[in-house]
Amino acid sequence: MSVIAALTVAHIYSLVRLAEHDYVMDRVVWVLNFDQELNIPSAFSFALLICCSALLACIAYSSSLKKLNFTLHWWILSAIFCFLAFDEAFSIHEAIGDLIESRQSTSGALKYVWVVPYGVLALLVLSTYVKFLIHLPVIHRVLFIVAGGLYVGGALGMELLEGAIVDTCPDYCLPLLVMVTLEELMEMTGAALFIYALLHFIAIRDEQLHIPGVRHLVTIQR
Repeated sequence: MSVIAALTVAHIYSLVRLAEHDYVMDRVVWVLNFDQELNIPSAFSFALLICCSALLACIAYSSSLKKLNFTLHWWILSAIFCFLAFDEAFSIHEAIGDLIESRQSTSGALKYVWVVPYGVLALLVLSTYVKFLIHLPVIHRVLFIVAGGLYVGGALGMELLEGAIVDTCPDYCLPLLVMVTLEELMEMTGAALFIYALLHFIAIRDEQLHIPGVRHLVTIQR
């Protein structure tokens, strides 16, 4: 969380220097700004999501060895987070949005139309994971739901709000800057909380965990 706090402070600093149109400041803004791609914040977000995917794969592998219920659910979650990581790195959602907008223009809250297919998929995943969540210990169920709510609320909820005002808001107006900041902050916080929840789950369920490709036994202390 300290890294997220540091990145947020750096992002706010980049916003303060946004009006200084010189080469050095433009580089600073690009490297630190949450609203840019292929920079430090996006690389950190990618790392968080890949870490989630790897931990989910470890749990899935352990579940398959023990022939436990919901093994497939863990594998699917790992694949989803792997996709989200590469989506974060390469803006796949924006490419999908551009493809849809080329056929059907949108405005208002659906300005960023990619939220529609992603929102439908999020609801589909949630509906098919109800039994999975109920099966979890209460502490992990709560952590999973809170982490997912933060991440989806940032990725989809804030994007809907941004779309609703972007056409009437001048470039870099304060409300839009606040929403962009909250969007990325919620996503990173949600992913970090999910990593904590997964590590805690492993520590409780699998005190000793075999990780694929690692010859020695990895021991996770409770």
